Amino acid sequence: MTEFRRTRQRNRLWRLTIGEWFNTLVLCVSYFGIIYAYSRKPTISVPQRRVFNALTTGNSLLLGVNLAASLRSYAKLVRWRMLAVCYRPLETFDLVMGCDSLMNVLKLLWKARDTKHKFLPSRTQILCFLWLLVHMAITILVGIIGLNYNLDTSPDYVLLKHGSVSIVDLDALSTGHYLMDLSTVQNWGVTGEITQPLDMSSSREYQSSYFSSFDGQTLYYFQDSNAADYQQKTVSTRYISTYASCDAYKVVEGQYGNLSYIVYDDGQKDVNQSLPAPPGPAGLLVLSMLNSTCGSRCVDVRSFQAASVPTNTVDDDSDTILEGRFFLCNNTVSQVGEDTGTLPADYSVSDLTARMLAGAIGWSDNPPVLGGIALSNTYTNFSNYGFTTIPSKSDMANAISSFSMGAIAIMDSSNAMTRKNVTDGETPIAAQVLRVHWSYAGAILAVIPFIHFWTLMAVIVWANKAIIKDDTPLAIAKLYFTFLSQLGDRGCLLRGEQIVQTLHNPQVVYGWRTSLEHDGAMHVDIFQKDRDGPRASGPFVEGWYDGKSKTSKPVRSEAGLGQRRRYRDIDAADYF
Repeated sequence: MTEFRRTRQRNRLWRLTIGEWFNTLVLCVSYFGIIYAYSRKPTISVPQRRVFNALTTGNSLLLGVNLAASLRSYAKLVRWRMLAVCYRPLETFDLVMGCDSLMNVLKLLWKARDTKHKFLPSRTQILCFLWLLVHMAITILVGIIGLNYNLDTSPDYVLLKHGSVSIVDLDALSTGHYLMDLSTVQNWGVTGEITQPLDMSSSREYQSSYFSSFDGQTLYYFQDSNAADYQQKTVSTRYISTYASCDAYKVVEGQYGNLSYIVYDDGQKDVNQSLPAPPGPAGLLVLSMLNSTCGSRCVDVRSFQAASVPTNTVDDDSDTILEGRFFLCNNTVSQVGEDTGTLPADYSVSDLTARMLAGAIGWSDNPPVLGGIALSNTYTNFSNYGFTTIPSKSDMANAISSFSMGAIAIMDSSNAMTRKNVTDGETPIAAQVLRVHWSYAGAILAVIPFIHFWTLMAVIVWANKAIIKDDTPLAIAKLYFTFLSQLGDRGCLLRGEQIVQTLHNPQVVYGWRTSLEHDGAMHVDIFQKDRDGPRASGPFVEGWYDGKSKTSKPVRSEAGLGQRRRYRDIDAADYF
């Protein structure tokens, strides 16, 4: 005999089902961990993307399989309570017994109609509808997790791979027409006004920016572009620098810039310096020397900052330049360097190009001056390159150096500048980044185990009022044995629907009955209405079960016998 206790059965059901819920919880947490870990990555490479897709796909499949298996096992628990609630036709009874299959649930939704109220759903239909809703909700939730994250192209980062890169060709500035080329370089410098100098301590260079010490030294890291896609750019480890230094002298005559010459004090004597053109009050005149002797990549630069005329006719902002200054400077443009090693010759910049860049602030399309040894350019007090106070030698050195570096930076970022492809480089390619809608993805991953747990709770609480038998074929066969014994030794090849027809689709119920034996053990069976006598009403009572049910002998109708005879001689191949 076996004793039935609800508490013991409930604990057994918990042990059988809690593992499936725990699997759901672990899979949801791992899913969250995967997308969180990848969303924290600044870039995702192609191999990383493949791993991510494999992890999320595998996790999603496991989650879906676990949820489907859980719901099937819950259906096998719920069916016993449904079978014990009321008498139902054998056909419907058999569908409830197989309700772990969604196809049977759909059939049951149609066949379990209320015969008394044709336009109202039966309780069985309501349960089937709710069960289908739970299946749909879980399936949809698992499916839409993937809609709440996507891999986008990163706007801030790129990946590097070995291949062809497109770099700015500074040597293309030299076209063979030297004076015209110098004027072109000066125009690039004026355009480079929009570039932004960054402090040397800055950790990152942006497009159209460069590093500066603001006293004459600048540094710029070149940008490399993908040879096949110029939109993909990255700041390389190649750099070029400029260094300018100046000596400043006080102008003692012609300081207002209205004469064709000035006289400045070099500390020992007064020196007369002729001017190609008066710059005017507060104007800046710059001369870049064509015969520089400061080095192969250096240009001598002379400049004169005129004083402001102290009258009301001049803008007040210019009145602060109280004294004129004359500067003797030189500016050097370095060879291209590399932070990580030596560079091939393809990346170098010629000495001629370096000199063209070094004297950029003084070049112009005007004819050479001072007997053909210099070119000059004038920047008025309204120019962005003018000064509003008396400039120091560091101020002038910074202006000369920044003008050259601004030209380089703007050329490197401009599509109008000639570029060349270098095969041995690190080409930038689009990097991807994971974007996650956390408000939705997090909520879904939290609600799935929530729904799973409360579904499990509801199933155990509701189904525990009936004895839940083992779902092995042997246990199910033993339950059907008494009821199907009326077939005798006939009908071994009948299909399910044929058995229903043979037995005339009787009303049956899963229930219990007290035993007439001396030990008082109760009996569990499938009872047929108006044949096996009344079953015990109400929930299954606790106690010992192993008794016999006293039933009447089966009555074989001629119709039934005729039907069995009809099926007996048919070839077995028709039933497989």
